[in-house]
Amino acid sequence: MRDKRNNHGGKQTGHAENGTCRPVAAVHLEKALERAVASVRQMSRKQRRQSLINAGILNAEGKLAPSYR
Repeated sequence: MRDKRNNHGGKQTGHAENGTCRPVAAVHLEKALERAVASVRQMSRKQRRQSLINAGILNAEGKLAPSYR
């Protein structure tokens, strides 16, 4: 039987550190963000710069693109 006090719609997972229940999608997002941060930390400075250029955040000279100014 479902607990009607904690019906937030969607699947629930284990309790967070503060004792609240988090949706499964939030847990997946958190893990994806942790992997992304770890990946960026492993990049060299040159690789990080090129990634920002490829994303259109920086121009070829390393300055912020107009849409980010």
